[in-house]
Amino acid sequence: MTYKGWLRAVLSIFFGTLMALILFNLFVDPYDFFRIGPWKGSGLTNERLWKIEYLDSHRGEFDLFYFGSSTASQVYPETIESLIPGSSVYNLGVAAGDPWDYQRMLTYLLENGQTPRRVVLQLDVTAIWRYGENSEVYKRFGPRVTGSSAAGFYGGYLLRFHLRGTRDKLGHRLLGWRAGQHESYDRSQGIYYFVHQEELIEADHEAFLDDYGVRNNRLAREAHGMSILEQSLSSISSFVSLASSRGIEVTVILSPPNLSLMNKIAFEDYIALVRGLTAIHPFWDFGGYNTVTLDDHLYYDHGHFRPSIGQAIAARVFGGDTTDISKDFGVLINQQTIDARVERLVAEFEWADSVFGQGTGGGFDPLSAYQGSELSPAGL
Repeated sequence: MTYKGWLRAVLSIFFGTLMALILFNLFVDPYDFFRIGPWKGSGLTNERLWKIEYLDSHRGEFDLFYFGSSTASQVYPETIESLIPGSSVYNLGVAAGDPWDYQRMLTYLLENGQTPRRVVLQLDVTAIWRYGENSEVYKRFGPRVTGSSAAGFYGGYLLRFHLRGTRDKLGHRLLGWRAGQHESYDRSQGIYYFVHQEELIEADHEAFLDDYGVRNNRLAREAHGMSILEQSLSSISSFVSLASSRGIEVTVILSPPNLSLMNKIAFEDYIALVRGLTAIHPFWDFGGYNTVTLDDHLYYDHGHFRPSIGQAIAARVFGGDTTDISKDFGVLINQQTIDARVERLVAEFEWADSVFGQGTGGGFDPLSAYQGSELSPAGL
């Protein structure tokens, strides 16, 4: 074969492979970027992309935005709407969201004609030490938010082989794998449902807790330092200032992590976080060691709580019926109550270190009711 013949063969193979990859990604659409193939709506999906697109096409329809990571998706808009008559809520929870994401989303929405009356910022403790743009394709913002080229964004998606997304979608469609929350998105509300997990819980809750690794009470605290925390607090402060400058009411919530996750959080990190948040804005603290965080049955994994907890959070924050909600779940923290909260946290962490470090717990009961009015869940 001549040199030109070899060159034509190599180029044919190269461009043929490239075209096959493009057509394959269009057909399978691993992360539902286009939603035009026969398998749309299953597998992992880019929430940062489609939630912004959805709100752009429904501008002015919502007056409350609920920001957060994937855990926020279990606080349903319909629950909040039942507590705030006349409200229209959209859930902006995104996978592995952090304060940098929330600041960026709010900035874009306000600059592009959205006019909410209220924003809620639900923060995960672990997300505070995760800051900046995520490298995974299904966790990156689209060109509307970044201002980058749409051709470059979607072209880059088509020209890469996405192992995880392709595996999950083909496994779901061809092999019957259950994708859990990824098969049950409700785009009109911005939420998803843990359908498969709930089925497993219904069949055998104890087996589910063991199989999904929810039960892991090993004490393994790790300090993350102040550098990333300071960046996160700066973004939270900017988020609050931006909303407040537009006359938008701001509510801040610290999410309840499962016991296994609480036992990985360093005491000094948690205290620095709650003091830092207090300096920015009053907030609802649902973390620490309390009735909910100590009950594995209320979680799907170490971070994602079940809908009943989302309902309890909404009731506490938005003035619903809290008769059946433990008094130690959800405390409004401000400049007047922060010292009492820290004192309580000191006792809780010392108790956990003793109990899960094979000690006795020192006689402290973390499930005891709060003493005195300073830390009453009623707040101010």
